[in-house]
Amino acid sequence: MEQTKQGNHSLPPNLLTILQKLEKTFTKKSDPVFLDENAKKLTMKEIHNKECVGGKPITMIGVTRCQYDVADFPKYINYIKNTLKKNRIYYGLYHDEKVEYDVLYAIPTNDYDEIQKHLNAHDHMNNDIAQMKGLTISQDGNYITTDNAKRNNLK
Repeated sequence: MEQTKQGNHSLPPNLLTILQKLEKTFTKKSDPVFLDENAKKLTMKEIHNKECVGGKPITMIGVTRCQYDVADFPKYINYIKNTLKKNRIYYGLYHDEKVEYDVLYAIPTNDYDEIQKHLNAHDHMNNDIAQMKGLTISQDGNYITTDNAKRNNLK
């Protein structure tokens, strides 16, 4: 699949079209939807298998907030790859009043304190607004969310 170069990293040229198509049937009650760097849809189990260390749970952390198109995605991708030194990024959908587009990375842990650290580490990328939650995926593909303790009374 051909990719379009934007910034230091590439976006699949059809990413926005794919996200818009998925958004049409995505609701607050939908299971999470994630795509790889080539805009290929992945299951929770596939993501876990790519990211796990020794079969342990992994947690997906978003760095974006309130994104409704992909125009700013290159800055988030550059941040994840260059600052956080993460090799893989994921794209996803999140429903909060309306469907948001996310750029995410995975950490190989379900440790509550480590998740909290990551949820609060990227607020400078989003007008000082921290992430609301992380998504922890187990070996069998099941998942749970972990709310940000510092934001649990905020919307």
